[in-house]
Amino acid sequence: MIREEIKKEIINSLGIMGDTNFAVNMSPKNMPFDFSSNALMVLSKTSGAKPEEMFEKASQKLSACGLFEKVEFSKPGFINVVISPARLSSEVSASLS
Repeated sequence: MIREEIKKEIINSLGIMGDTNFAVNMSPKNMPFDFSSNALMVLSKTSGAKPEEMFEKASQKLSACGLFEKVEFSKPGFINVVISPARLSSEVSASLS
């Protein structure tokens, strides 16, 4: 599923080892994003790093992975993403097969 792929990309982009107990959820309809994750808020508590700094570290890798069209940070520690049209197309094709 796409949520697991998003979580995997966040984990990889941050170089996380160990506890990855954060959520990836569909964004509310009034938000201009497909999915949001509280990863930075959750992980900043255990690492002591600021969520904004963690996002700066992760944002280039997330943007380059090919899964996302847009990656943004929102306080207090959310990563908001828009899935790339190519990835959405392949997801729809796979589910119709």
